[in-house]
Amino acid sequence: MKSQKVDILKSKYREGGLKEIFYSIQRYLKKNSPAKKITSLFYNLQTNLKYNRTLTSSSSDLIYVSPQKIIYRQSPPFFLHLSPSYSYVFPGDWDLRKKSEHNNCSRKNRCIKPFNEYYLYKSFKRHFKENVPWEETEFYRKKMKKIDRYPSSHPKYGTKQKFRNNYLSKIDLLYENIKENGYKSQKELKELEENSQSEIPYIHSSIKETSHEVLVNIGRDGKIIFDDGRHRLSIAKILGIKEIPVKVMVRHSKWQKTKRKIENSSSLKKLNKEEKEKIGHPDIQKAKE
Repeated sequence: MKSQKVDILKSKYREGGLKEIFYSIQRYLKKNSPAKKITSLFYNLQTNLKYNRTLTSSSSDLIYVSPQKIIYRQSPPFFLHLSPSYSYVFPGDWDLRKKSEHNNCSRKNRCIKPFNEYYLYKSFKRHFKENVPWEETEFYRKKMKKIDRYPSSHPKYGTKQKFRNNYLSKIDLLYENIKENGYKSQKELKELEENSQSEIPYIHSSIKETSHEVLVNIGRDGKIIFDDGRHRLSIAKILGIKEIPVKVMVRHSKWQKTKRKIENSSSLKKLNKEEKEKIGHPDIQKAKE
């Protein structure tokens, strides 16, 4: 693990010297703040005590879903405030409150927005399907505005030239890689990288590989809602990938109750009509006949 971190720092130094290392550490601390860790542990413990199960990352966290069936995205996403190393169960209307792309939602009043209205997805679609240059997309214009706010270099995107040469080229490379090799999980990508001479983008060095898969939440009725991993999900949708591995980060308390009842039922006869209809859901383990 220590050698991995050293390799990452060396790579960042080659990219932009000490300034790039500084910004990388700054981004890491922002994503892994003590407050975020404490909050995540608290809610994870609360979930474990209430539902009598451990919901830490493991291979069993991954379920396979059709990208085309992910219709909505969470706003704001849970991953901004909670660690994806765990899974959580929450009540509330975060799965019902529908808003358009231009409406603002807050942490206290989360909502869901149509994924196909998301500026990033629309920009990716224009670039990859219609061969529109990045410079003519909304995605590019928004990032340029962010970079302009910093006099020398943006903490994440760097300079405009670096954004064009590095960030956008990595997205192009990711698209070509998925198109050529199919969609791979983080574990599969690492294995592929070990036997490959070329760069494979968006491979994360974390031991908890499932934390870096596309993250989804599941609403009370079983609706699968996107949370994080927007580049990969957008590309999977554009390429028409049949199914991809995703990690469930948040389940609605009502869905958790339904899921538990179906999975623990000794017979299908004990389930009502609505519960029987959920048996084929990717988050439901096979029920007993």
